[in-house]
Amino acid sequence: MNATLRTALAVVCIVTITICAILCAGRIAGRARVADLTQHRLYTLSPGTRSILGKLNQPIRLTLYYSRTAARKGPEQIRFWNNYYLYVRDLLDEFVDRAGGKLSLDIVDPRPFSDDEEAALRNNIRRFQLSADEAFFFGLVATTELGKQETLPFFEPDRQEFVEYDVAKILVALMQRTKRKIGVIAGVPILGSDQSPYMMQMLRMQGRQPEGPWTIAEHIRQQYEMVKVDLGGDGHDASKEPAIPGDIDFLMVVHPKGLDEKTRFAIDQFVMKGGKTMVFVDPHCLQDRPPMPDMQLQMQHQAASDLNALLEAWGVRMEPGQIAVDRTLGMRVSLRPNQPPERFPAYIQLGDAQLNRREVVTADLHAVRLLFPGALTKVDGTGADVRPLLQTSAVGNTWKPAGPFELQFPDPEAIRKAVTDGTKPLTLACLLTGKLKTAFPNGIEIEVDAPAEESPRDAGAKPPDSAAPAATPAASPEGAKGDAGETGEAKPAPATPPSDAAAAPAAPDAATTSSKEATPKKIKKRLAPVTESAPGATVIVVADVDLLSDMVAYERTFFGMALSGDNASFVFNALDYLSGSEDLIAIRSRGRYARPFEVVDAIEQEAEKATADEIKAINDKIKKYQEDLDKLGGAAAEKDVRLIQSEALEKRRAIEGQIREANKQLRRLQAARREQVEALGLRVKLINIAAAPAVVLVIAVVLALIRWARAKRYAARRV
Repeated sequence: MNATLRTALAVVCIVTITICAILCAGRIAGRARVADLTQHRLYTLSPGTRSILGKLNQPIRLTLYYSRTAARKGPEQIRFWNNYYLYVRDLLDEFVDRAGGKLSLDIVDPRPFSDDEEAALRNNIRRFQLSADEAFFFGLVATTELGKQETLPFFEPDRQEFVEYDVAKILVALMQRTKRKIGVIAGVPILGSDQSPYMMQMLRMQGRQPEGPWTIAEHIRQQYEMVKVDLGGDGHDASKEPAIPGDIDFLMVVHPKGLDEKTRFAIDQFVMKGGKTMVFVDPHCLQDRPPMPDMQLQMQHQAASDLNALLEAWGVRMEPGQIAVDRTLGMRVSLRPNQPPERFPAYIQLGDAQLNRREVVTADLHAVRLLFPGALTKVDGTGADVRPLLQTSAVGNTWKPAGPFELQFPDPEAIRKAVTDGTKPLTLACLLTGKLKTAFPNGIEIEVDAPAEESPRDAGAKPPDSAAPAATPAASPEGAKGDAGETGEAKPAPATPPSDAAAAPAAPDAATTSSKEATPKKIKKRLAPVTESAPGATVIVVADVDLLSDMVAYERTFFGMALSGDNASFVFNALDYLSGSEDLIAIRSRGRYARPFEVVDAIEQEAEKATADEIKAINDKIKKYQEDLDKLGGAAAEKDVRLIQSEALEKRRAIEGQIREANKQLRRLQAARREQVEALGLRVKLINIAAAPAVVLVIAVVLALIRWARAKRYAARRV
């Protein structure tokens, strides 16, 4: 065998061994427990998920539908989903590995006009049409061997940190026989519009569509059954004792406006009997709008709600008309057209420092947003255990608007000027447990139907003597005496007259009886209350309703509504806490992909604070100059324009020059503030770019020096 042939055989053997080694390593690595070095351990299943997988009592097949071919051929915004798909696939593989043989995974690429595409549509996987011949699918179907099915229609954008929770949630739903039921008492259409058909038709005639359910309600319905509870509506029997239906597992009270006494009593007694309740109140709910879009109606409309009649007895109260603000937590928004975003202290985002890490509801959240929230204060002497969940920073304080105009057209600068920094955090949401006291220690009075009276026809055993005095006047002593007056003997009364006289009043008696049967008599009844809560009673109070709304909790994207912050997770955590599903709470929001520049935010806040006075002074100058211009125009209108024209023009030019100079100063201050942030960004970029090569270079130099020193010592020994 010549050298050339030996070389060729060696190359073939090396290639074959390499391929086999790669394949074996891939299979071994797929089954091995690799180290997860991500900050939030995104590729490691949480203890809650492992607990759920350990409780699986039947085999479940997972089918992942992903249009991989369409994503590869699609535009850049679609190709982005490949990385998301790889993460979901790897996480599902981890589910399968940890399930002990109870889970299996199939991955399907539904091509157009194929059976796979038909199956995806039949299983309610959402389809996005990319072109005439291409569609995009990305969803999950879980099916038991008995045919029960749960679907995740689409892996929504900006929800990568919740994939594990979403998958675990549908596994829990497959193991549950029925969904738990949430009773909803709402002053806003969170479940959708409940207007009459006539009003809905009027809206359509005006080109407006009736409001559908809020996105968060649709998401809650994937896991729970939500039903409306109306104890004071037209269809409710007012004579019945007010009570929350017995099949309600827990209660959700959202923006309670104008609740009558019976409804308040029913809510109170539901809590006293150990019921779990979540209450959302608000000093100014932006989602509470008048039915007609009229400016005058909007100014007169009261958009506040509170349940202090109950909350004060339970241990907490919300200060009416006062809005919690925080200049350090305000989000940047554009409140006016053609104006740059500015921090709005009444629209706040709570970060890690403002969320109670000791409570399971908020332990793993990172960003909760509230709009015009209220402040909750503890009521002493109630015996309740009040634990804050959401709070402002230490500089948070309350702001009381002077009128509705300030709420309809808020001015961030005016709010900052009107509110001084506080000294301690304000509580925006809290958890109430322990021995809660009823708000109705004496109960309430209600009107009920009186017991039906027995008629003589029904009372057959009743002796006839009881009716004789009324039916036979001759039996009375007066009648006997009158009859004996002329003859000296008592004569029996004639038979006919008494009979007619007795028959005459009988007819109205029958009519009256019939009327009474048609409209039963009402009597008052006092309901005795349960005065102290049973063990397990839990109430979560949140001083904001807008955090549930699509405007605050979600944002609209190409693929639909996407989460914005952790508002939805906060609500789901609270519901799972009330239902006792601690496994699901342990999963949700354990990691996040968004990494905010906290140092940059701190620098921006410090720069804003340092320049706030200067900017305010400049804005006051501009405002004064503008007023001088207006006065100058008015003076010109009152006098002879020809006499003061030159003087007015000179003054106008001078004032306009002062305005331009003031605007230049304002821009210089804003530019200096921006330069600080950009300089920090440049430093961070240089560190990220140069740090890794520098470390490698240092290591290489150190190793080279070590090798050189060793070589030198070795050479010295040989000499």
